[in-house]
Amino acid sequence: MKCKADGIGAIELPLQTAAKVDPDDLALDYLRDGTRPNDRRKEIYDAREECYKVVTQALGELDNKLSEATASGDGKLVLCLV
Repeated sequence: MKCKADGIGAIELPLQTAAKVDPDDLALDYLRDGTRPNDRRKEIYDAREECYKVVTQALGELDNKLSEATASGDGKLVLCLV
């Protein structure tokens, strides 16, 4: 069996990207202050949201793989997240 690092990388990379896109947490301020369409922080918020969508997709895929592995019923479960 081969363990691939792409599971964790698919989560870490977009999270790191989100932090680099918005190091001052302007997206959070945008939400706290009320979302207004003409606010310059909306673009930063949208970029961060895209990163988080990638994370949730990757987590969904990992969840599906885990479900498939446990559904096999052979009593053996190996999960590699490197």
